[in-house]
Amino acid sequence: MAGWAPGPFGAVASPYEFNDYLKTIWGITVDTNFLLIQTVNVKPGQYQVARQDFHFMDDLEVNDHDIVRGAQARLVTLPSCAPLELTAPSPSGVEVWPLVAQPKKDGIWGVKNLQAYKEQMESRGYLSLAEGDREGPFTLAVAGKKGEAKVVVISSRGFAEDQVAFSRALVPTAQGIAMVSTNPGNVTLLMNSLHWLNDNTQLLNIGKPIDAAVLSIKNPSTVKTVQALTIFVWPALALVFGGMAWWVRRR
Repeated sequence: MAGWAPGPFGAVASPYEFNDYLKTIWGITVDTNFLLIQTVNVKPGQYQVARQDFHFMDDLEVNDHDIVRGAQARLVTLPSCAPLELTAPSPSGVEVWPLVAQPKKDGIWGVKNLQAYKEQMESRGYLSLAEGDREGPFTLAVAGKKGEAKVVVISSRGFAEDQVAFSRALVPTAQGIAMVSTNPGNVTLLMNSLHWLNDNTQLLNIGKPIDAAVLSIKNPSTVKTVQALTIFVWPALALVFGGMAWWVRRR
């Protein structure tokens, strides 16, 4: 997992320690010169930051590969991304498959210096793409194979953190308002990557996954049971097991 690192005042550029290895062996470069941000066009040539998580990419394209077929119908969100650059042609014996990409979209930029955009806002009240910054498309996750060796590179250090991968929100469903996962594809992407790397193809979540937000459950008692498990029981179990793991490590 690569990309920009979290800092006290937002994402900060940091060199990726395995960049030389990835570039030399796999032909994959994590370009931490650029941070992907999302702006909104308000007038011709004028843009604004309309959300606090402006560095979260949530309108992504997922390609046809075993790792991401399960995430294809799910919402994947990648925060603090740096573009991945692929050597063409790939190094000898290496096969590389793009998994997730940010397509070219008005207002999504790869920027070098966030301070420059702060200065734009202070001086004129709107943003425009600074010289040297980039528009898409951007490759954000790839898989590679060379003989028996495999690698998966996801250009987002924080995509699997609890506050992102297990983010939840209240949404209307056929059974009423329910608490559902907002980024369920993040978990699928992480787990499928691990299974693929370990050749556990029978465990890959291939095909359209179950989405609790659109389940048609006829029995009201079953609905209540599912809601109770989702909102109370499973988070409580995660907390218990997490506490046990912390206690064991402290010993």
